[in-house]
Amino acid sequence: MLFSLIESLERLDIVLASASPRRFELLKQIGLDFKVV
Repeated sequence: MLFSLIESLERLDIVLASASPRRFELLKQIGLDFKVV
């Protein structure tokens, strides 16, 4: 279940509107690419 969710998220352009260090670290740990604005 979690693996299929991560696969789905990998297809999206993820944009963080906050520079939250915790959120940044969590997304990096699961291997998702994203940008912070």
